[in-house]
Amino acid sequence: MPTPQRREAAIATLLGLVGLAALVAAWAALRESVGHDYDLAAYLGAAARVAAGGTPYQPETLGGPFRPGPAELYLYPPGLAVLLAPFAGLPGSLVSAGWFALRVGALAAGCALMPVRPWIRGTSLLVAAASYPVLLDVNLGNVSVVVFALTAAAWRFLDRPSGSIAVAAALALRPPLLVVVAWWALRRRWGPIAWAFGAAVVLAALALPFVGLAGYTDYLVVVRNLTGMQGVPRNADFGSLALAAGLPPPLPTLAFIGGALAGLGIMLAGLRRDRDVAFVTAVGASLLLAPLLWVHYLVALILPAALLADRGRRWAILLPLLGWLPEPFLPFVAMIGALAPLLAAPPGVDERQPVADLRS
Repeated sequence: MPTPQRREAAIATLLGLVGLAALVAAWAALRESVGHDYDLAAYLGAAARVAAGGTPYQPETLGGPFRPGPAELYLYPPGLAVLLAPFAGLPGSLVSAGWFALRVGALAAGCALMPVRPWIRGTSLLVAAASYPVLLDVNLGNVSVVVFALTAAAWRFLDRPSGSIAVAAALALRPPLLVVVAWWALRRRWGPIAWAFGAAVVLAALALPFVGLAGYTDYLVVVRNLTGMQGVPRNADFGSLALAAGLPPPLPTLAFIGGALAGLGIMLAGLRRDRDVAFVTAVGASLLLAPLLWVHYLVALILPAALLADRGRRWAILLPLLGWLPEPFLPFVAMIGALAPLLAAPPGVDERQPVADLRS
């Protein structure tokens, strides 16, 4: 007779496989949609420019102020473009399929790495496959599922060198996650900060032979030129919500600042809890600190959903489905994602094993 642990693992595997099958079916059905591989095209354009010996950034982003949103704008540090440069000349359908497989594999790996019970890992993957942020990310060819996988790895190996390396890699794709480094500093965890800094330096050094120092100075120019983010179509931050509601300046800016301050306050409140809750809270707070909050960024909701479910609040496993709400609700969904971990019971309550003990 199989043990309860083996039955649970088998059920988790089955749930995860159903989720993966659903994602494959969704990707196949959406291949002819207008937005299919919209972001991948930007990455490959930057990769092609790097392969040709140039900067990954377009003249319009280097020449002066610009707004995000138009097709094929590359707004990341150079590392992603360098990583994809060898594939820039391959057939588009082959690159698209490979990129999909890589990212769905990352999503599955992230769910498997979360330090929670097996049934929660499998259910998380199934729920993720039914959530709008994940489906949108898969269709666009974005890296939000990769960022999720890296933060899940950081959670599992929290305060260890491998966790710090995962944070450094995530920062190269989502800079607002600097709030995690600030969280370490507030906890006086200088070792993880040093490892993350060292990993960031190594990652930058690996790209230097391909883009030189100019690639990084160009990135700083792009960041400086990036303006007018409030009101960008499909930006779901509080400032854009205020602008869409017709509020006059400076109220939209104040709304964004208020949301960012709320994020910092939530992160500080998390410091009073155990480190698992505090880490997931810090990741959620990064959503409120970002001046751009695209819907697919809400893939991060998988983390608080899994944490809460593991601490006895099983209803929370459905949290990622809030991404289906209409756009005006999404800033509040991000706020819920940041606040939700604070509802978690302490480890070990209700005769449950502490989350930290499930890292092996």
